[in-house]
Amino acid sequence: MTYRLSGSVGAFPASQKVWQPDEARRCWRSWRGLEPAEKPPAVREAHRQLTGYLRNNVHRMNYPRCLAHGWEIGSGAIESACQNIVGRRLKGPGMQWRERGTTSQCQWRALDRSETPL
Repeated sequence: MTYRLSGSVGAFPASQKVWQPDEARRCWRSWRGLEPAEKPPAVREAHRQLTGYLRNNVHRMNYPRCLAHGWEIGSGAIESACQNIVGRRLKGPGMQWRERGTTSQCQWRALDRSETPL
């Protein structure tokens, strides 16, 4: 989602705040209301895809709830975890692996690196 809305950060720098759940829904409704009928087919398709994405994921945009649980809402922590779990296990010097074995390797690595005791 970050890449789809990256332009909004530059366009609305004063809006750098945590969204309330109803604000996410209002954003989706506003975007849905923009009918690009006069636009080229590629623009209409992009609008259709983004509107569908927002409709299907607006329930995940309850940022105050996520923060209250201590969950990360930015992509940086996730990307770092992927590098830690996948990159260091599968891309290390001298590492050899086959595609069919990567899922189980990553599951074990994630379990090993998590804070959940075995």
